[in-house]
Amino acid sequence: MQRSLRWWLTQAAVERTDQADQIQNGLMQDLFALRLSLSKSLDLSQPNQTQPNQTQPNQTQPNQAAIETLYNTLYTNLNQLSAALSPPYIRESLPLAIQAMLQQWQAAHPEAKLQLALPATWDLEPIARSQVLLTTLAALLKLSEAAAISALSLELSQESGQAKLILRLVYRDSATRSAATHAKELRYLRDCFRCLMPGWCSHQAQPLADLWQLRWQAYPVENSLENPVEFEKPQS
Repeated sequence: MQRSLRWWLTQAAVERTDQADQIQNGLMQDLFALRLSLSKSLDLSQPNQTQPNQTQPNQTQPNQAAIETLYNTLYTNLNQLSAALSPPYIRESLPLAIQAMLQQWQAAHPEAKLQLALPATWDLEPIARSQVLLTTLAALLKLSEAAAISALSLELSQESGQAKLILRLVYRDSATRSAATHAKELRYLRDCFRCLMPGWCSHQAQPLADLWQLRWQAYPVENSLENPVEFEKPQS
């Protein structure tokens, strides 16, 4: 278990380092470029030195387009960083948070088919538990070589106080299916889910697909994580 938790913490540290790099080498550079473009635009809007009543309209229009492009890039990068730091809807609804996360994943992989079966209502859960579930889901997609996935289906349900998530990943061919095997990391991930959720995680390998089942005891947000409900392994 120590190795599994060490792996989990290492992945979190790497992710934070990547986010810091994105800020320093991405967002801050975009802000600097935007500042230069705005400064140039202000200079061009000043009256002509030889003809004080005239500005330079022919040059301001291309610069305005450059500013809009920089703004859109900056907005997109900030939105992605915000979603990485705190997934959308994580405070309001777990199904909505899962939907937003997978829609963003599909936007990056438009060739993959996405099918979701999510309940319209869901009991509000502690943010920490929702974060564990979303982190587990993101890690599964990352370890499964997302570029090789041709279809993804996910079903979330709740019955008699027990929640269940079924994730099915379909691969393009057997070669990509074999390349997507990360046995050690997936074992670490299962261990961490069982410990941190706490819950139960199973995996079934198929010729061209992976089937994952995540189960946990659902309890409302007022129940403290300091005294979690013990989850018993379901009978097969």
